[in-house]
Amino acid sequence: NKVAPMRQREYRTLQGVLICVPVDEEVDIKKLEYDFIEAIFRVKDVDRYDPIIFVVTKMDLEPSERRLDEATLQALAQKYGISVTYTSAKEGKGVNDTIERMVQLCLEQEQRQHAQDASRSESKSRRRTACRIS
Repeated sequence: NKVAPMRQREYRTLQGVLICVPVDEEVDIKKLEYDFIEAIFRVKDVDRYDPIIFVVTKMDLEPSERRLDEATLQALAQKYGISVTYTSAKEGKGVNDTIERMVQLCLEQEQRQHAQDASRSESKSRRRTACRIS
C-alpha cells in the first residue's frame, strides 16, 4: 500500500483525530478499528491516545435513512475510551461543540505531556545532584 508510509508520518505528528462516520452508510467497524485506531496506537507506540473523537455526521437524516450500527460504534468507542459526538452540518448542530471538545482534549493532552516531561526532567536533575562528589 503506497499510502501507508505517508499515513504513518502523519500519525506521528497528530495532536488530535476526528474520525467522521456518516450515519447513512454501513461502516466496517473492524476496518475502522484496525486501519485507524490501532494504526495510530502502533505508530505512536501507546495503548491509549486521548484526543480521538468519533463524529457521527448527517444526524438530520430521517431514521429510515440511517444505516450506521450506532450500538457497535458506541461499543468500539467505549473499548478505547473515545468520545462520540453527533453532528448535522446541514442544520448546524454539534459542529462547534465537536471542535471545542477536540481543542479541550488536545490542551489536556498537552498539559499531561508537559507534566510528564517536567517530572522526568526533575527526576534526572535529582539523580545528578545525588551523585555529586565534593
